[in-house]
Amino acid sequence: MPKLTQEKKEAFEEEIIWCKENLKYLHRKLNRLTDARSDCLSEIGLWNERFEKADREIAFATRLTVCTGKRKREGIIKSLEKILSDKDKLKSFIKLLEDEGGDLNAV
Repeated sequence: MPKLTQEKKEAFEEEIIWCKENLKYLHRKLNRLTDARSDCLSEIGLWNERFEKADREIAFATRLTVCTGKRKREGIIKSLEKILSDKDKLKSFIKLLEDEGGDLNAV
């Protein structure tokens, strides 16, 4: 094994010090980012809860069918079939869609 000169040894020791400092800095930075991510995920959860509550209240207030669980898809299909079978409900539904998303004929 080749011998290190004093100059090379000092350079490597300095490199080790810089590496340790940068590693500590990056670990602290990663911990801050991880904490920020956790905070954001918690906040997303709270906003999702508020959204679902408001959405459910609107659904109940407008007498829409609220579907949850495994049969959600079937519930949605049945609700749409009921709307399509009743002309008055269909007109109301089309008006609601137009109010929310613009003219349906423009598509």
